[in-house]
Amino acid sequence: MRTKYLIILISPLLFLFWGFTIQDQVPSKSEFSHKYHIEDEELACNDCHTNVNTSTTGTDDLMPVQDVCADCHEIDDEPAVKASMQMQRVTEYSTLFSHQLHSEKEFNCVDCHGDVSQNEVGQKALTPNMKSCMDCHQTEQAENTCYTCHTTDEQLMPANHNLTFIHNHGDLARNDIMTVSGEMNCQTCHTKQYCQDCHEGENVDRMIHPLNFEFTHALTTQGKENNCITCHEERSFCSSCHIENAVMPHNHVPGWANQIPGDGGLHRIEATIDLENCMSCHEHNAEQICAQCHNN
Repeated sequence: MRTKYLIILISPLLFLFWGFTIQDQVPSKSEFSHKYHIEDEELACNDCHTNVNTSTTGTDDLMPVQDVCADCHEIDDEPAVKASMQMQRVTEYSTLFSHQLHSEKEFNCVDCHGDVSQNEVGQKALTPNMKSCMDCHQTEQAENTCYTCHTTDEQLMPANHNLTFIHNHGDLARNDIMTVSGEMNCQTCHTKQYCQDCHEGENVDRMIHPLNFEFTHALTTQGKENNCITCHEERSFCSSCHIENAVMPHNHVPGWANQIPGDGGLHRIEATIDLENCMSCHEHNAEQICAQCHNN
C-alpha cells in the first residue's frame, strides 16, 4: 500500500521534470555569438548561411546545419555548438521573398537584418518587419504592392478591421496606433488618396468638421496647422476659397500696399522675407494685382 501511494506522489514530479527537460531542448536563445564569429574569426554571413545567395523563397531553411559548424568545431566536444543547433529553424517567411534577387541587387545582410555583427547571444529569427520592407521599396522605387510579398490566398486584413471598424477607425487613426501594431500605421497599407476618396465631399464632412467650421476654422488653423495639411496639402485649397470670397489676410491693413506713395508699405517687407507666401494667393492674378505698380 505504501509503495502504491509513493508511486502516485512521485509520478507527477517525474512528469514535471520530463516536461522541463523537453522544454529546455528548444531554447529561445543560445550561446551563439555573431559578434565573435564576425569580428574575431572574420567570417562572412554566407560562410555559415551557405545557401543564402541562391535562395529564391522565404520557406528555405537558411540556418546553419551541423556539417557547416563541423568545418570549424568539434561538435561532440562543444556543448554550446550542440545548443545552437537546437534553435528554431526559419521556414515560414514569405514564399515570394528571394534572397538571390536582393543579393544580385547588391544589398548587404545588415540592410535587412540590422547590425547582427554586435549580437553576442543567439536569438530567434532577425527578420525585417513589413514597415522596414515597404520603406526600403519606396526608397528604391521597387514594386510595393501587397502582392509583391504576399500570396493571394493569405489573409491580409488586420484582426481589428471587423464589422464596426468603419465606424471607430477614426479613434485608432488619431491615437498612436504604431505602439500596438508593430510599427505599422494606416499609411502602411493605405495611400492618402484612399482615405481622401471617402473623407472628401458631402458624405462625411459633417463628421470631420462641425457645421459652422467654414466661419470658425481660422481659429483652429492658428494652432493646428499641421493637422490641416494632413488632408489639405496644396495651398490652393485655401487660397482659391479665400480669393473667391475676398477674404483678406489679417496683415493686409491700411498702409499694406503703400504708407506713402511709392514706398511699398508693409507688403514690401513681407515679400522680401517670404515671397512664396505672397504667391500662394497671387500667383494666378499677379498681372492684375502686382503689375499695376511693378509693371517696370
